[in-house]
Amino acid sequence: MNEISQEEQQVICAAVLRQANHARMNTQKENITPEDENYLPYPVFILLEEAHRFAPSP
Repeated sequence: MNEISQEEQQVICAAVLRQANHARMNTQKENITPEDENYLPYPVFILLEEAHRFAPSP
């Protein structure tokens, strides 16, 4: 992602993280079935290298 702007990187990260979060939450709440493409039956661990670029300073 080095070749794209920081704003574009943030949009991509936000979209991927949001989709993973929604998939896991909906699976846990049994709102979706194993046949659904968003079914995520296991916990997700996401590591953000250079996270300081995406989160504001305290």
